[in-house]
Amino acid sequence: MHKFSFHALCATCVATFSLCTAPVASAVSPEDVVGHWKTTTNFNGRDLESESVFEIKDGGLVGRSLFQIGGGQGRGPGNNQGGGPGGQGGGRGPGSRELLDVKLEGNTLSWGIIMPRAGNEPLRTTVTITGNTFEGATKTPLGEAKVTGRKWTQEDEKKLQESIQAMLGDWDIITTYKGKDSESQMRLAADNDGGGFDLAFLMPGGTLSVRRVRFDGSTLSFSTNMPFIGDEPARGQLKIANGKCEGTIASPLGDIAVRGELINTAKLVLAPYDDPAPVLGNWDVTANVRGEESKVKLTLQPDGERLKGVLVTNDGTMETKEVDYKKVGDKMGRVKMEIVIPSLGEKPQDFELIFNGDAFEGEEIHSNGEIFFEGRRAAS
Repeated sequence: MHKFSFHALCATCVATFSLCTAPVASAVSPEDVVGHWKTTTNFNGRDLESESVFEIKDGGLVGRSLFQIGGGQGRGPGNNQGGGPGGQGGGRGPGSRELLDVKLEGNTLSWGIIMPRAGNEPLRTTVTITGNTFEGATKTPLGEAKVTGRKWTQEDEKKLQESIQAMLGDWDIITTYKGKDSESQMRLAADNDGGGFDLAFLMPGGTLSVRRVRFDGSTLSFSTNMPFIGDEPARGQLKIANGKCEGTIASPLGDIAVRGELINTAKLVLAPYDDPAPVLGNWDVTANVRGEESKVKLTLQPDGERLKGVLVTNDGTMETKEVDYKKVGDKMGRVKMEIVIPSLGEKPQDFELIFNGDAFEGEEIHSNGEIFFEGRRAAS
């Protein structure tokens, strides 16, 4: 009995000593909070991206939420859409809202934000900070939404921009659906606003432009509606590294596996079976630009191992920056060219022309059908 009590006493002393000497997490200071935090709010399975910015003013923490209004493209993990479950839609553009009653108690940070679509009462967000990350929830009239965030530094932004630049361009991809492989292309290009990038899939039946795009430095995520498979959006995630991509598009009709490789235009040469002879020469072109027709002339000619295009319009003569030709089937060919036409803008425009014998049809890829062409071989 005495032996048992002695052992129990020793165990109690050891436990008490351990509790007294256990490391206690140091409290977070306001200075630790100051800065930009990339924030993701998950509500009903949908991620809403925003950026929470905190600073010290009059001795206390204040903040604001920066977000992209609508479903625009995102160059980083926090430039898409959101600000909370009531994030606005309808058009692209930056948005900002003040964070109300910002409080820091130990490791717990909380704030309120008014989202008009969620009513006039502030939605309260409470998160626990651990190092450079936080996790918590936003209370809404419809329930709680999970909130996660990461402090964003200049070094993070630099690495992200380097990753974005490395992945811009055209990709040869293979999609696999129900065991059947299909070849197509994926295009990632800087958008005209300079705040992100555009994603498009170039398929034999046409071009599918994707509007809701995010990239966190390693994973490209997107959501888009595919009219030919119903109203429910398809959601894709592609891991991108070293010029290769692999992932899945989850669609209402089932998962579509995707794998591909960035086309290295510096090393791209015309293969023997891609002889451009069928498209070389002079072409009379009718251009339709947003309903207005004009006549132009196009000349395609060899330029070393590549092609060069010369376009003659009422505004003058312009040379292409890049031309790529590929044979399509036995009788057709596809020409993609990049050129700056001042009347259409200062940045290069991308055109795709489909040739069939002595005629072709084409369009400016990013014009959504507003700029298209028809051409016939000029009489010699």
